[in-house]
Amino acid sequence: MDEPRTQGTLSPGATRVWDADEQGWHPLWLTADEVPGVVADHFGVTVGPASLLTEGLLNQTWRLHGPDHDRVLRVSRPERTVEQVAWEHRFAAAVGAAVPAVVRAETCRVPVVRGHALTLYPFVAGRSGRLVAPWIRTRQVAAALAALHRAALDADLPPRPGTTAVDERPRWFGWPATRERLTAEPAPGTAQVVEEIDHELARLDDWLDRQQAAGRLDRRAAVHGDLNPRNLLFAGDDLVGIVDLDDCRIEPLAWEVAQTAYGTAGVPAEQVWRWYRDAGGPLPEADVERLAEFARIGALSELQWLRPDVEPVDRTTARLAGILDQLGGRVERDG
Repeated sequence: MDEPRTQGTLSPGATRVWDADEQGWHPLWLTADEVPGVVADHFGVTVGPASLLTEGLLNQTWRLHGPDHDRVLRVSRPERTVEQVAWEHRFAAAVGAAVPAVVRAETCRVPVVRGHALTLYPFVAGRSGRLVAPWIRTRQVAAALAALHRAALDADLPPRPGTTAVDERPRWFGWPATRERLTAEPAPGTAQVVEEIDHELARLDDWLDRQQAAGRLDRRAAVHGDLNPRNLLFAGDDLVGIVDLDDCRIEPLAWEVAQTAYGTAGVPAEQVWRWYRDAGGPLPEADVERLAEFARIGALSELQWLRPDVEPVDRTTARLAGILDQLGGRVERDG
């Protein structure tokens, strides 16, 4: 029997889940039968049946049906520490009053089961941001970002344990190790894409160094870190849920604005900037000049997900070519 190709399909016995991106089975860290007992034991909450939510790419999340309201259990990826998850809760609490759409955990308790930190959230009903018209979605996100950034500056949180900002060293998402593996046994076309990536990283290294020296990256605070449409929930045209704060950390605020400004096809970056500023975004007008370069850095963050140690070199080469294509698209939008 052929393996399924649908994201989130469970295996016979319901102990593994199909990952369409990686084209392979991944073990479930908790099974549907185990989840209610774990929630009762560690959170003191009685819930009914659990169903796997397939939107999550790095963590595993379950919808829990309950007599009072539904909940969501996030089972964090193994590299997430208790300290990192606790910082995430602190960030959500700091910005939640200013941005009610940020979905906060029901408790700050962070139990660990089989090496995975657990978080319990209320379930928020809504349709995915992927189903909302880009202009409507992006305008709401820009306004939410403005409020979130103001609150984050006021909170003045310390760095999240185990994280670095994009301008801090070491930079470039583990690229030196990836490059070494790729060039050891290159596929056709590998040398060219590696050279182009090297050139772009060197150029951006110089740009970041110059921005730091001029003090232009000092406006920094905690950011959500991954405001893609999958992590947004809407009721009609209203943003009602911002979920998955797994990537929150301290960054130059302009970096996060750039990911939204340049991340939506059909919506000009300058328009997103105007919405952000009109909603009280705390960045100075001059920061608009830095958005395009931060957007390119965002595109290059995909380097961290390359796996030349476990996937064929020709596939990694193709993924690098895709990153370069995305950089080209962002150049065209900036032009």
